[in-house]
Amino acid sequence: LNFFLFFSFTVLFLRIILNIKLDLPLHFDEAQYWDWSQNLDWGYFSKPPLLAFLIRMITELCGNGESCIRSLSPFLHFSTSLIIFYSVYLLTMNFKKAFFGSVLFLFMPGISFSSFLISTDVPLLFFSSLIALCIIKIFNSKQNPFLFFSLLGLFFALGFLSKYAIFYLLLSFLFSAVIDKECRYLFFNKIFLFSIIITIILILPNLIWNYNNEFVTLSHTASNANLSHIKINILQGIIFLLSQSFIFGIIPFLYLSKKTLSFLSFNAIQKVFLITFILPIFIVFLLAIFSRANANWSVVGYPFACILLPT
Repeated sequence: LNFFLFFSFTVLFLRIILNIKLDLPLHFDEAQYWDWSQNLDWGYFSKPPLLAFLIRMITELCGNGESCIRSLSPFLHFSTSLIIFYSVYLLTMNFKKAFFGSVLFLFMPGISFSSFLISTDVPLLFFSSLIALCIIKIFNSKQNPFLFFSLLGLFFALGFLSKYAIFYLLLSFLFSAVIDKECRYLFFNKIFLFSIIITIILILPNLIWNYNNEFVTLSHTASNANLSHIKINILQGIIFLLSQSFIFGIIPFLYLSKKTLSFLSFNAIQKVFLITFILPIFIVFLLAIFSRANANWSVVGYPFACILLPT
């Protein structure tokens, strides 16, 4: 445990130092997010508002320099790795496996690259890992799952305010409930509905903002998918799948694909986590075939995969 903490803090420190030394100018999207942070609102043209609020918080602490703004990325990725470590440990009671899951996330090619950028995927992955932890706690809780269902609603809301792709998780949970009896007890009950109610209440300001602005963010998201110009392109789907293997890591991606063959022997948590990793990729894969898709559109399930692999 001490080695893991030392190792993780060292990676965090090195990535922050590299951000300072590289001193790269902000990319267009990053500059746009910073501009939003100077004019806080409950929504923006292309994204929900949470990243703008986070940037505003960090710039109030250390200024408006590029390295300050981007320091959010290594810090949140570091925090996500801690959550993954704890989640794997809860499932396995094994520090080595927990360390493996955490390092798998920290050194994932996509995460290593993302640590030098600030984007909506950074808080999305953080809240995705917290949702995964809540699911583990709910499955393991014998007495008071109400607290963890409440936290689940909170983290869903914060994930939604980070990026709308959080809904892939909800679809994955519902799909797992359809195909597995034990998952059905978890997701088809009144307490889970309470989580959804909490989420709706907390995201209401963003929904009202969208309503007052003709649902411009949702329209932009649909426009990105280019669903009005559907055409079949198998090659684009193959390219998308290859991009997932490069972002997640070729060897872990192949190993997890092989592990899918043992799906029927998985316990309920393993089934939920595998579906949560695969379903977003499958949905975006279909988008890639029939329209268009970016490689990062399905990353919301990656923390679940990092927890699943060592178990």
